[in-house]
Amino acid sequence: MLECVLAAAAQGLADRLGATAQANLRRAPDDLERLVEAGLYVRLVKGAYVEPPDRALPYGEETDVAYVRLAHRLAESGAEFALATHDGVLREALLAALGPRPVEQLLGVRPETLDELAVRDIPVRVYLPYGDNWFRYWMRRVAESRGS
Repeated sequence: MLECVLAAAAQGLADRLGATAQANLRRAPDDLERLVEAGLYVRLVKGAYVEPPDRALPYGEETDVAYVRLAHRLAESGAEFALATHDGVLREALLAALGPRPVEQLLGVRPETLDELAVRDIPVRVYLPYGDNWFRYWMRRVAESRGS
């Protein structure tokens, strides 16, 4: 998929495209460099799926640190990007360090946060999953946000 997005960007479509980078993937720093070089908007996520250890960092501190490093790299590069995380501590630390950045959240996950961010003039985008497994993904994320 990365190659497809980069090929479309090379055809002069970079200003109309965006890509998601998963901080937990070991290849993420290299992917990010390519996305930034291509001039793409980046949606930075932690990564919600279990991957083999040779391909991904474990969930928790290592992924959080990778997320922070990648967010700082995006800011330093001048790239357009969004913080797509429901982790309030991580999000707030990055907003304090980097200034206002767009924030993306899944519909139904901590909706009160969206209002709080909007009052602070933080651009907010709500995303909706789709595809064959959208409902299972959505239910899992909503349940996680409510402590299940």
